[in-house]
Amino acid sequence: MQQHSDIAGFLALLSTLVVGPGATLVDIGCNKGNVLFEMMALWASSANASFLAADMNPSNAQLVRDLLRPNVDCNRKDVAHSAEFRPLGGYAEHCKRATATRALLGDRPWTAEALALSNRPGEETLCAMPLGWEHAHLGGGAKMYGSQQPEALLRQRGYASRHCQRVPVTTVDAWLGPKLQHQRRAVVKVDAEGFDGPILLGSMRLLAARKIDAFLFECCHLWDRAVAAGKLPPNAFGAAPRSSVVWTNRSSSHIYSLAAAMEPIGYQLFALGPEPQQQRRPAVVPCGAPHCVEYQRLSPSLQRDSEELVKYTRARWSNFALVRAKLALPPSPWVG
Repeated sequence: MQQHSDIAGFLALLSTLVVGPGATLVDIGCNKGNVLFEMMALWASSANASFLAADMNPSNAQLVRDLLRPNVDCNRKDVAHSAEFRPLGGYAEHCKRATATRALLGDRPWTAEALALSNRPGEETLCAMPLGWEHAHLGGGAKMYGSQQPEALLRQRGYASRHCQRVPVTTVDAWLGPKLQHQRRAVVKVDAEGFDGPILLGSMRLLAARKIDAFLFECCHLWDRAVAAGKLPPNAFGAAPRSSVVWTNRSSSHIYSLAAAMEPIGYQLFALGPEPQQQRRPAVVPCGAPHCVEYQRLSPSLQRDSEELVKYTRARWSNFALVRAKLALPPSPWVG
């Protein structure tokens, strides 16, 4: 997930507001656990908190389980992990973070599953690529980060069908719903490399029932991948256009539609982080909130030809959060 500090800061803010007894914290697209471990540390002291993680790459899910098991050896020399964990400070450092998190968890329940989430159940072919695993929607055999790759080229690079496997696909409603019995509610973070939209579509029943306090996701031009794959209709969230203007930036159109559709059922949409056009930040932050974090509320009454949304999604990754309206966020220290 890009702009990781935006997500981390907003999760820290939510931890002071959201979680009552029995909260469920969910990390969809957990990768190697970097955000999951932060969520666990933030909510470890909450009564009866539980933690769910899912990743479409079975090896990532297994890694998270291994890192959180008791008595893991963080000092083993593993050459295969050296490049893979470099962005996380190396395998040993990441493992030590996991160990510290495990110590905080005590007997609170957690699980990490090899599972893909979308807007309908089924199975998906997932293929190992040089940069990681990816949905295989667009290329027949495999897809490499947004561009269709001829299978002959993939075979030439050594990534043929033997590197692919089938994994189950389900919806958040079907997977998470049975786990949110009685008064239990969830905070959900999604990082799905452009397929966040279908996952949102598969969460609408829980959102309509207000069983999710906050839903954090990212949106950018790569949402078009989900549209091209037939996983996300052009007007996915059902908000009627306010004018005849057709946006060339489809991702912004989806965000507009989402903001307008979610307001009536009790959710507000926020863009996380500084306004993209803001050139510099204040030297001193007047922070009255428990955590200094930037966010901008996006109004559902925007005109479809407005630039307010386009600036968040044009050729950039941006993080967003749907927040239950009764969950009163303090004013962002960067706004107003």
